[in-house]
This record gives sequence, C-alpha cells and structure tokens, in this order.
Amino acid sequence: MLEVMKMIVRILILVFLALMPFHSHYAQVYNITTGGTINTCAGSFVDPGGATGNYGNNDLYEITFCTPFPPPLQIIFNFTVWDVEAGADYLYVYDGPSSASPMVLGSPFSAISPGSISGTSGCLTFVWDSDGANPFPGWEATISCGLPPVYCINCDTAAVITSLPLITTQTTCNNCDNYSMADACGSAYMNGDDYTYEYTPTVNEVIDITLNNTSNY
Repeated sequence: MLEVMKMIVRILILVFLALMPFHSHYAQVYNITTGGTINTCAGSFVDPGGATGNYGNNDLYEITFCTPFPPPLQIIFNFTVWDVEAGADYLYVYDGPSSASPMVLGSPFSAISPGSISGTSGCLTFVWDSDGANPFPGWEATISCGLPPVYCINCDTAAVITSLPLITTQTTCNNCDNYSMADACGSAYMNGDDYTYEYTPTVNEVIDITLNNTSNY
C-alpha cells in the first residue's frame, strides 16, 4: 500500500511539473514594445499601452512571433479588442521573420480589426506606427498555434469553354494574390479572386494562355 501511495505522489509531482511551464507560458502577456523574436504558441499580445492604457504618440515598434513547431502548424492571432485611430495609426503584419517579408492579406490594419490572422511561414512580424496625436486604447489578441485556413476551389462549377479564342477581362489585381504551383481543383490556392475554366482540346492541339499585367506587380 505504501509503495502504491509513493507511486501516486510521484505521478502527481510529474504532472504538476509538466503543467507549470505551460500554465506560466499561457499567462504571458507580450507587449509590442518588447521587440525581438518570440517563439510561443500561447499568451496574449497587446499594444504599447498594455491591456488597460492607451498607446502613445509617434510610436514605432516591431516584434516577431514564431511557432516552435514545424510545418504545417502556424502561429495564429485572434484580435479580441481593436480600438485605434482610423486612417492615422496602423498595424502592419508581415508573413515572415521580418518587415522585409510580404504583408498578410488586409495589412496594414487601421479602421478594420485584423480579426483572426495566420501566415504560411511559421512567423508573423508586427510593426506598429502611430501618428503624433489622439492615442487610443489599442488592441488585445490571443496567441495560439494550429493549421492555417484552407482556401479551396471547386472545379465542379468551372465555366465551359466551347470554342477558342477566349478573351476575358477578369482580374485578380489588388487582391493580394500570390502565384501558386498547386493544382487548382480541391487544393489550397490564392486568397483573392479565382476563376476556373474547363476546355476539352482536340488531338494534338496546342493551347496558348496570355495574361496581361495591368499593375506594377
């Protein structure tokens, strides 16, 4: 009986020690003024004024968060509070380890909350830039890790091309799209507007596709 009790005590101690760092990490509050790179999957992320104060004038801060886990897990931020001066103060979010990385869809954020955001690189970099007047309460966001959302195309509704040539004016400009080598049907694809077509070629037919660039990208 004594040996059984000792074993139970050992198990309880091991469980307690295992949970201690997780609980402490989960309660961590990360202020953007901390800067640097933080590897985490838990806690909360706040503006320079913290959870109870306003951010300052002429703020300019940068911080990077990365998931400690390998792909496909990504770090995710869910903004539960968002109150900044619209059109004057901006939170830039980059999909990568620095502000040289590409911006996520919708960035920079000002009038509209980021909502729930994740990237594709395993890291998200935030740059906060406020103007010289009217500080607001700022933001709060919870941090977690998980699988990123999947944007899929259903080719069952593809437009059927009956004859060539086909000339269209459809565009994906200004939709923050990235080129993708993935198969179109039923796979992760671009975040903006997507168009699908179906064409049955004749034997040995060669098809040319021309895309016209109408922007600077």
